[in-house]
Amino acid sequence: MEGDRKRQKTETNGGQKGQKETEKETEKETEKETEKETEKETGKTEKETQKETEKETEKETEKETGKTEKETEKETEKETEKETEKETKETEKEAEKETEKETEKETEKETQEETEKETEKETGKTEKETAKEAEKETEKETEKETLTWR
Repeated sequence: MEGDRKRQKTETNGGQKGQKETEKETEKETEKETEKETEKETGKTEKETQKETEKETEKETEKETGKTEKETEKETEKETEKETEKETKETEKEAEKETEKETEKETEKETQEETEKETEKETGKTEKETAKEAEKETEKETEKETLTWR
């Protein structure tokens, strides 16, 4: 009966599509049959066998390492926390350094502005005006030297 149904599907769907579906169904059926046979032989389902295998693996690991899976997980968690804490501290230090640099720049700028204001009060001229005058004097001296040379 099942064979008829499969053949019918192959004929109705036509070609490869029907063939692929038939192959999938056959695979599933074979898998189920294998599971049933295994269950008959061992008296256990696949899930039960998996659980037993996991327990055995855990026991073997515990013998080898001297630690249970939970202990290993806790250690890993602690290590991860330490690494995260370390990274956080490094990031905080970097941010602190940046802040210090910015503060230093601001302080330098403020100091420079104050110095300029004081100079302006004392001389009655701005720094730019003083710089222009100095430049003019330098030009005059250069001109004198050039004339003297000739």
